[in-house]
Amino acid sequence: MSLKSRMIRDYLLVLLLTGLRRNEAANLRWSDIDLIERKLTVPAEFAKNKLEHSLPLSDFLFLLLSKRKEDPRKSEFVFPGRDVDKHMVDSGIVIAQVVEKTGCDVVLHDLRRYS
Repeated sequence: MSLKSRMIRDYLLVLLLTGLRRNEAANLRWSDIDLIERKLTVPAEFAKNKLEHSLPLSDFLFLLLSKRKEDPRKSEFVFPGRDVDKHMVDSGIVIAQVVEKTGCDVVLHDLRRYS
């Protein structure tokens, strides 16, 4: 929770709490998030099995995504890159910060095992 970048923190929390793959989370667009129905949909084109699937949003994820929606950059992506027309790309620097803060060796794909 103490990462400098709120966006990276939110991205890692989404990975941990949903079991999404890195690419599935990075490619999420606001059109994939339904805050009224409180669900997140991974389009078939980004799912490893090429099948669309939806997940309910917990109260925590609902609040997290509602706050992300307030990002003044107004990208179509939930996790925009430096260029708001593209999604973020996770960085080894960020993972190094997590390892430093927690003392745990982290591999993003391992987060799927805990959700």
